[in-house]
Amino acid sequence: MQFRWVPVSGEASVESPNHLRFPGGTSTYTTEEGEIKHDGAKVAQMLSDARFSGGKVSATINFKKISERLAAGITLMANPELGAHLSVILGSGPLCSVRMWPGISSQNGSTGATPTWTDYGAVGSATSLLENHDYHLEVSVTGSRVVVVLDGVQLINTDLKYSVPKYTLGAWFFSKDEIDFRDFRVSSVSATAFVVMEFTESFNDLYAQVIKPICEQFSVETLRADERYGPGSILTDIQKQIVESSLIIADITPMNANVFYEVGYAHALRKPTILLAQRGTKLPFDISGFRTIFYDNTINGKAKVEEGLQRHLKAVLSGTL
Repeated sequence: MQFRWVPVSGEASVESPNHLRFPGGTSTYTTEEGEIKHDGAKVAQMLSDARFSGGKVSATINFKKISERLAAGITLMANPELGAHLSVILGSGPLCSVRMWPGISSQNGSTGATPTWTDYGAVGSATSLLENHDYHLEVSVTGSRVVVVLDGVQLINTDLKYSVPKYTLGAWFFSKDEIDFRDFRVSSVSATAFVVMEFTESFNDLYAQVIKPICEQFSVETLRADERYGPGSILTDIQKQIVESSLIIADITPMNANVFYEVGYAHALRKPTILLAQRGTKLPFDISGFRTIFYDNTINGKAKVEEGLQRHLKAVLSGTL
């Protein structure tokens, strides 16, 4: 696969569609005490045209020289306007980490607060990084689950506690010296929707005749809890499926405790959730403020729920809902 790259901060050269080179360099910065320093390391952020909602992304990273200030990694999502990004990084404290840089938002800008990293997972120490070693970094994303493998060894398995419908992939660099970033590869998988509802005939028909076909139109795979088989706890399987799904579709027509538990669990993880309910259903206060597709259990109602589901799926997958 061939990629196009755009530098959103700093400088890095595009040697080929799958190969970047960061030259490094020193920078000037001001400490919290107001002292001006000239021993900082340069930073660069490169974003690609690769977008995916899950799958695997990998690259080989080589630090040509080891110094006190260095790091590089794969960016999973970014907001270029704020300078914010979520990246899987080698160096800068830990050996390997999944961390978010908030950028310069209006909130921390108005308070004068200094932005700081938020770590979702961190392992080891950057002091163990080797000079001129080809590190193979592989990141798997399933829903909000991120698994990091370095040189064939799994180091991090973490839940971001939120889902990003479309990831913007790139590379991030921080060093005084040259860093080589090559063999950039992306293997995408389809987005998945975990469907929550009662397992009765009428709802089975809604699932098979409406929800599943509409999701297929958007290349979204669907899964219900009763479609999984094997040993172990059903509740654990459900929790795992919610975490690893891109979005949730839930019919909340009957007052079913299991359905509301699963909807609540999804909301706690900030999963994009599409709610369905038959017209006339009185929603509990806790979810009455959420967008809900109300439908009539008629032939005409089928067309209306299909139309509503199409609109909501388009919004979720574009990141606008």
